[in-house]
Amino acid sequence: MDQPPFAVMLMNVNGYLTYPVFFICALTLFLSLFVVPSSLARIYCANIALPGFLSTLIYICATVFQTGLFDDDGPEPHSFPEKIRGFHQFLRAFSQHEYIYFSTLTVILAYIGYAKPFFFQQIMEKRTVTVLFLVGYVWSAITVIFVLPRVFAVHFLEIMRADSNFVPPQMATIAMFLILYFVMLVFYAMTVLKIRTHKVLITSGSSSNLIRKRWNVLISILIYCTPPNIFVGLALAGYICDASIEIQDLWNPDQWPSIEALEKWLATGDNCSNIRVLSQASTNVGSSGVFMQNVPFRFDSL
Repeated sequence: MDQPPFAVMLMNVNGYLTYPVFFICALTLFLSLFVVPSSLARIYCANIALPGFLSTLIYICATVFQTGLFDDDGPEPHSFPEKIRGFHQFLRAFSQHEYIYFSTLTVILAYIGYAKPFFFQQIMEKRTVTVLFLVGYVWSAITVIFVLPRVFAVHFLEIMRADSNFVPPQMATIAMFLILYFVMLVFYAMTVLKIRTHKVLITSGSSSNLIRKRWNVLISILIYCTPPNIFVGLALAGYICDASIEIQDLWNPDQWPSIEALEKWLATGDNCSNIRVLSQASTNVGSSGVFMQNVPFRFDSL
């Protein structure tokens, strides 16, 4: 089935970006594990880079060895290669959802580290932050399954029927996405206010070295986390568009006179196609990963 030209262009660009992203993710994991001191920043970057590293590794291996894993026809249904392809799709979607959770969590904790340093130290010493990140993995996996239910819940995991009502889980996932994004924006605003408030202290020379260090951390968060957060926000347009199609039940083959009619609509009449590919391309490891990996070099000892 032919893809829209714009979608094909975006997929080609994403394929070219796979190689530098693989290198950046591998370098980030190495720095996070062996070079960067133990900190919130190291935990954050290692967890962000891991799914990107795995997904790009799968893509590169499949391309180099010419397995045909990512050809238009794809592998045989229910075969092991198809499961690998499904795992790759899961990792790409997982990168989107884990980023919105982990970045929100990191912005909140970094702000607490500035505003409530003793409370922050208690969180880090009790390893509560590790539990919070583990919760992020569980949350991200669940949201991926239910924001793309026909791909994962029906086809790969087979835990739902194709004629199930997918609207409630999709809408719940979108609502959670909005809540997390709103919380992140709130703490961004609070961060900006803190920066403006303490800029006067720093320029006047009445601040301590600790305040200066934590002020630099807030600046780093604002500069190096904002670009990928903008890209992640674009994903919401794709999710909402997909949910609107699900509400109309247009993906249900029983609503069409034939499979050929459904495929024709997917190729020419699906108005969400370009939005979907653009939102995915702008938030997957091929676009947001390049920006987020700068964080280990900019955080201090927080």
